[in-house]
Amino acid sequence: MIGVKYLFVILATAYVSAAPVLVSDIYRRAAAAVSDVDVLNFACLLEDLENKFYKQCTTQFKKEDYTKAGFNAIVFDEFKLINDHENTHFLTLQSTIKSVFGANKLQPECAQGCEYNFPLKSAADCVNIGAILERTGVSAYDGAIRFVEVDIKNAGAAIATIEGRHAAFLNLALKKLPVPNAFDTPLGIRPIFSLAAQFVKKCPRTIPIVPFPLITVKSINGDVGEDITVSFAGNLNSASLDKVRITMVFGLAQKNFKPKTIKQNGNIIEAVVTVPDDVKKFGEVIIFAVGEDKPVSVADDSAVIGGPGTLLRQKVVVDVVA
Repeated sequence: MIGVKYLFVILATAYVSAAPVLVSDIYRRAAAAVSDVDVLNFACLLEDLENKFYKQCTTQFKKEDYTKAGFNAIVFDEFKLINDHENTHFLTLQSTIKSVFGANKLQPECAQGCEYNFPLKSAADCVNIGAILERTGVSAYDGAIRFVEVDIKNAGAAIATIEGRHAAFLNLALKKLPVPNAFDTPLGIRPIFSLAAQFVKKCPRTIPIVPFPLITVKSINGDVGEDITVSFAGNLNSASLDKVRITMVFGLAQKNFKPKTIKQNGNIIEAVVTVPDDVKKFGEVIIFAVGEDKPVSVADDSAVIGGPGTLLRQKVVVDVVA
């Protein structure tokens, strides 16, 4: 779920690579032309995605599939409840658009929904992917708040807290701390859509947002001082490769630094970085690759060439929902 003032811009196509600086410049120039109804339509798409995800997780798998996978039966029951929450959000957004702006302002992805492809081979996949979706939802709302009007802020805040509760429940189901950070991390539209686009199969129209190549993070525990490998799709010459920096975003802060090593491996860029002391109080860290030494913000992602990725620094420490 997200509401941003730089959302619907005219791009040639989604789902293909594009020059990040150019696309982000378009976002900024188009910001003033985008209305709150555009915000609500995109929020509707993301609610539709979550709604259909939990629906599939409670029809493709039964309660015993969750218990056999090592989860408490309450996980299945809660998934049915979360499914109802997401469906309610989806229908409420539809109703709001029609009543406030008129039925003609309802975009096809909100009126009809999209088709999705969730790689669900087991109940455990539902819990793991659900945790990703809920973290995404929380960061989306946090990033959206600066771009929306007062009335929508209130509605967004009411849903954002529910997303946070969903995320906490899924952390518990995975036997991790329910609230690992003092602050959640706000994310902008392209990072949010980059996380969602991997599950989008087909929409009634082309969604005019180009996703970034997602980052894969390889680590042992993500402990301070540990070297981790960050990889993402891309092709850079040696000069451009030398300019790449890795940005770790944790809560409302971030740290940007040069990788210890970086190399081009076919169509994949691999960088090795050391987990800094700055993140020691954070269980979840968002990672971006940038093409220049420049901060990443909700309003300006022009330097981003890869991301987001997530470094999970949580050990299995609790057994509440088991």
